[in-house]
Amino acid sequence: ESKAHGVQKKAYRVLEEVCASPQGPGALFVQSHLEDLKKTLLDSLRSTSSPAKRPRLKCLLHIVRKLSAEHEEFITALVPEVILCTKEVSVGARKNAFALLVEMGHAFLRFGSNQEEALQRYLVLIYPGLVGAVTMVSCSILALTHLLFEFKGLMGTSTVEQLLENVCLLLASRTRD
Repeated sequence: ESKAHGVQKKAYRVLEEVCASPQGPGALFVQSHLEDLKKTLLDSLRSTSSPAKRPRLKCLLHIVRKLSAEHEEFITALVPEVILCTKEVSVGARKNAFALLVEMGHAFLRFGSNQEEALQRYLVLIYPGLVGAVTMVSCSILALTHLLFEFKGLMGTSTVEQLLENVCLLLASRTRD
């Protein structure tokens, strides 16, 4: 089984390098096989081993950078996985999870004409994690904290108020995390 994890990690590293290509054959491959890549990456979500998460998240980061508004549904499908990876054991996986969260925010900004509305649409995808299992709540708080830090200059008062209202609901909860 550990051999399979190693192979999976190596496969994601190869894919990471291909997806990182700004031009040439790698970029052409990603462009021409984008739908296949998206489907494969979503289908392999549940079977990804912990050691393969760092290169997988990096691969997703490179793909998200290249997406247009028509691919918003793909980004939406990634949100729960990326949030959970903010508490991954591997430091590299955690760093890539936070970087991908930020890149997904930038993608929403690219997709929308109004920055504040775009950020609100993105944050609405993260709020449901605040009512999930204890681990998901903890990861969602980490994600929201990081996004607030990263995008505070672009957030309007109403966005920050909405974020704080959602987080303040947790103050009454009895969880220990």
